[in-house]
Amino acid sequence: MAGMTAPSAPAICCVLINEGTSASPLTEKVTPEWLARCAQAATTQLSRDVATVWGQSPVIGVRAGSGKSDVQPGEMVFALVDALPGEPGAIAYHDVNGVAVPVAFLALSTCDTLDDVSTAISHEMCETQGDVACNIWCDDESGAEWARELCDAVESNSYGVDLGDGQPPIMVSDFLLPAFFEPNATGPMSFLAAGGASPATVQGTPSMPFQTATGGYQIKRDSGGNETQVTAVTSEGSRRGMLAKAGKHHWSSRAARRGLKRAA
Repeated sequence: MAGMTAPSAPAICCVLINEGTSASPLTEKVTPEWLARCAQAATTQLSRDVATVWGQSPVIGVRAGSGKSDVQPGEMVFALVDALPGEPGAIAYHDVNGVAVPVAFLALSTCDTLDDVSTAISHEMCETQGDVACNIWCDDESGAEWARELCDAVESNSYGVDLGDGQPPIMVSDFLLPAFFEPNATGPMSFLAAGGASPATVQGTPSMPFQTATGGYQIKRDSGGNETQVTAVTSEGSRRGMLAKAGKHHWSSRAARRGLKRAA
């Protein structure tokens, strides 16, 4: 994209750790080699695409860990597990623990393909990059505030990161541009809408600030602090769309951090 600056050097590191067992069909496919490629793609996206558009620091770098004990001091842990007992139905979520260190989890049993896994990882990393403390809200000047989640509203859109190793690109999540969170802003609202990458899979893109695209969702709160989840279900009834329709937390769930309750 025009106007991009040079990528920033990673200042925070996230380590991906596969803790899945044979109970998850995808566990055997999430090999150390594939996880390393996924980490490389996520780092490339964060430094080349996200940080240069948002002009943010620190930039998150991602690496693949060799096991549960392969965690360096200060690293953000992203655990790939069989399921999330505390968040049944959730695919992945990120949060900040009691000592202000971001953490993330992904349930392999809820993913059908490796593209699902890499896109979910990318989604959580982009959103951590955009709001590492899980506490930023954006005023729409119409009586509501919206959580600054970089991927939720366009979560059904993705694109490939070519690592130049002769293997297929690793799929990552589309993400929102700063204009999306600025009342009355015009122009592209997401990275893919701005022509940021190709090839890409796009179900729908916002045409104005705070608009939820097809297959996406957002967290909104009113002047009294009451939070709701706004969804846009895909017409095709996709898996992600059905999760949104059911009112369950999916791909990302800072909703738990922000206090949003799952619908009955």
